Amino acid sequence: MEAPDRKEISSYKKMRCSINITAKQILQEELKMITVILPPSKAFYVRQYTLWLLMLFLYGNVRNCGATLGAECTAANEVTVCSVDNANCDSGKCACADGFTEENDQCLKALGQGCGNADECVSNTKCDTTCKCLDGFVASAGLCSKPLGAECTSGSEGTDCLLTNADCVSGKCVCEDGFTGESDQCLKVIGSGCTVSNPCPADSNTVCVSDQCACKEGYGEKNNVCIRIIGSDCTDSDTCPVDSNTVCVNDQCACKEGYGEKNNVCIRIIGSGCTELNPCPADSNTVCVSDQCACKEGYGEKNNVCIRIIGSDCTDSDTCPVDSNTVCVSDQCACKEGYGEKNNVCIRIIGSDCTDSDTCPVDSSTVCVNDQCACKEGYGERNNVCIPTVSGTECPDGDECENIDNAVCGDGTCKCSPNFVMNVDTCVPENAAAATGIGAMTLVLSVFATIQVMLR
Repeated sequence: MEAPDRKEISSYKKMRCSINITAKQILQEELKMITVILPPSKAFYVRQYTLWLLMLFLYGNVRNCGATLGAECTAANEVTVCSVDNANCDSGKCACADGFTEENDQCLKALGQGCGNADECVSNTKCDTTCKCLDGFVASAGLCSKPLGAECTSGSEGTDCLLTNADCVSGKCVCEDGFTGESDQCLKVIGSGCTVSNPCPADSNTVCVSDQCACKEGYGEKNNVCIRIIGSDCTDSDTCPVDSNTVCVNDQCACKEGYGEKNNVCIRIIGSGCTELNPCPADSNTVCVSDQCACKEGYGEKNNVCIRIIGSDCTDSDTCPVDSNTVCVSDQCACKEGYGEKNNVCIRIIGSDCTDSDTCPVDSSTVCVNDQCACKEGYGERNNVCIPTVSGTECPDGDECENIDNAVCGDGTCKCSPNFVMNVDTCVPENAAAATGIGAMTLVLSVFATIQVMLR
């Protein structure tokens, strides 16, 4: 019959401790119960004595069933001391003592420690005065593992591919995703050292930058792996590459608002560099001006996005594009007073440059005169807006005078309303006109009197 191995012995100890601890708890409850149920008698004392004997027997077993490795422990309480051989209670946790290494919930002699036989050492070792790795195994973090690329085994009993950040895959000991093998070590790909003669791992989507491997353009870090930034799978925005300016849309990473795709990278649209060969992001409504992306004509900036100036949604005038000469009217951006639309841009109505009348703002009642927009005949300027004048405006339909302040239609032409009089093609209250007339007469008389004094 073969002798049990270390794993079997460890499992047996755990099972025995579990049974003994449960039995002790049952006996404790039994002692409480007989004290309440049975009156003091011979039978009572016999049973109590028997239970105490059983408790003493179990006590010797349970005292060695303390905390396992990593569990909380208290040196002062013999029930919660560390139960594992060669372990100490360190800072309230059971841990292997110096010179020992944890393996399968046991503390075994580490490599280089003196030994009497191989059973005292960690797995895959031999005892040659000290614990040493068997041929075909390499040391890694105090254990002996199959080297990278070697055949390995894995199963319920564990694996012999014990390198840090490695695993046994398809019978081969290989580094986990995001790690690269070097001298039987699995090193983190991103941030690992590199040179021209020692480049970054192939198929890792990394390049050598300042002697360190970094994700190449168009790729971002996620769980130490360089994945494609735009179009990679995601469940929410936190699962997209870090610092990539992306959000998760329909389970795929896409550029967040204000950023556009350029060479599979999400860059800030407005203000990003550009050239004729390296244009601004597509579908961003930008053009390259002085080597920087700017909103194209008819579009203005809002939250780093170029949106159509006139007709874009708004809640108040502050939510319209900046410096666009627009105000929010009925939840849409429109040209503010004194400005009219031209190529979806709000420009000053009177005085703006033009080549012909069609190049003046639409519906602005202007014509092109000497290459500048001016009010057409029958209209006069008021607050930089061309409004119909009273004189000369016909009203065959009766409603042509509605846009003229204080005017009504009479005898086919516009006239001032009652109590209003004409004053430079506008209708003003009679008292205002009288005041204006008196002021003008006073000025004339003053000038005349001054001239008479000078001639004496």
